[in-house]
Amino acid sequence: MRKITGILSLIVLAYTLSAQPADEVKDPKAKAILEELSTKNKSYSSIKAEFSYRLFNQAEDIDETQNGSLLLKGNKYIVNMVGQEIYFDEKYIWRWMPDEKEVTKDCAPDPEEEADNLLNPSNIFTIYEKGFKFSYKKEDVVNGRKAHIIYLYPEDADDKPYHTIVLNIDIEKMEIISMEVRGKDGNIYTTTLTKFTPNVPANEADFTFDESKAADVIDLCD
Repeated sequence: MRKITGILSLIVLAYTLSAQPADEVKDPKAKAILEELSTKNKSYSSIKAEFSYRLFNQAEDIDETQNGSLLLKGNKYIVNMVGQEIYFDEKYIWRWMPDEKEVTKDCAPDPEEEADNLLNPSNIFTIYEKGFKFSYKKEDVVNGRKAHIIYLYPEDADDKPYHTIVLNIDIEKMEIISMEVRGKDGNIYTTTLTKFTPNVPANEADFTFDESKAADVIDLCD
């Protein structure tokens, strides 16, 4: 429960923005790539993806990986992970535990707050669009794919629990391969897309959970 809550309340060391050289926070090459990536993602009517989510902390001897899937349409999403299904329709968030036949219903967060929710896997496609300075680091091979490596640094670094995000972007397909969030506490959260399918059929009603399936509904909006 702790891990899935963390994913939806934060999905993802020593650096700070003040330590970055000026040419590493205003990088036109990185900006152009991120704008192209954003335009392409916004052209899709929907996105279906499978992913792995890794939490690593060397000092604490933590190395845990979970697999999940995601259906995204606009701001709405369904995430399946760690025995839970999470539905978001912009009005409510349902956390459905099918084994217990229990669902927790919560009111949607403020749109700005949800957009800054880094450990929500759906934000891997949009998190880089605002609130960051960025640096193009290099081309490299990531998971067997030639990739752009771009570092992002939050503009309001003092208010964030992380200091750096690393985006690995497929050069040929202009698709995200993985996103690594480096926390100030030493935690490193890595979301890797293992399968990516755009423009899948997705109805608006798909993102609203059918409460009749649940034997127990915990309504936190009352």
